Amino acid sequence: MAGRTRGSTLSTLVDRFPSIGAYPEEPEAQRARPRIMVAAIWLATLLTLPTIANDLAQGYFWGGMLNLAVVVVTAGVLVALHVRPGWSAVLINVLLAKVFVMQLIQTAMYGGLLDSRRAT
Repeated sequence: MAGRTRGSTLSTLVDRFPSIGAYPEEPEAQRARPRIMVAAIWLATLLTLPTIANDLAQGYFWGGMLNLAVVVVTAGVLVALHVRPGWSAVLINVLLAKVFVMQLIQTAMYGGLLDSRRAT
């Protein structure tokens, strides 16, 4: 790392994160779609971290824990995507299903969409 500056190291890291699901024999045009999805997943995961802190600060313990579970499962799926890049479609679907299920759990946990009190 004698010839590298801090800026070049950072740009290398930023370039490597979206390339997690890439494999060497894949053409560049085909590599772009998963890179965009992985970059969006990284961004969404980073933006979830303040939500966890906010939920916990407001006393929504289980809401914060569900969001933390989203981050942990996302990290696990990204590691799996790095190890098995051929499974990218399956792993992306797992991520989307995970977020959907977590939102359903939070909706049910905090009263649903409609007022549950009966009119008397």
